[in-house]
Amino acid sequence: MIKEKIHNIQTMLREQRIEVLCIGNFGHQIHDDLLYYLLLCNIELCVLFIPQRGKPTLYAIPFEVAQFKKAYQDIIVKPFHKTLHDMLRRYPRTVGYRPSAFPTAQYKKACTVKKKKELIPFIGEEEVMAIKLPEEKKRVQQAGSIT
Repeated sequence: MIKEKIHNIQTMLREQRIEVLCIGNFGHQIHDDLLYYLLLCNIELCVLFIPQRGKPTLYAIPFEVAQFKKAYQDIIVKPFHKTLHDMLRRYPRTVGYRPSAFPTAQYKKACTVKKKKELIPFIGEEEVMAIKLPEEKKRVQQAGSIT
């Protein structure tokens, strides 16, 4: 089920010429099979969409941190803007990033990109909305209308 969702989202992103190795739902616990998939891909940096105090925010963390579930849970609880900036300096070619346009998404997503020679196109809010799966869109809209 998760692998099928990953494949569907990868296909949509390829059509937009955004190269993403893996994308999936991340909650307070990483799904074991998705974690294994990420390990197989030898990922260097994860870009995570995580809800913070009701407002989803984009964070980037090194995968060696994300692979430990406890560390990942601690990160969700504590914002780490300084860590984000440090990581983007360490991996300058991994993710296209504009500090003045820090994007948000309506639900948590994680997209993982592999280090390349050129900058990967910046994934902004519009692109994030485009990668939602059809069955998830309605659920997200309903959840948004309640709050």
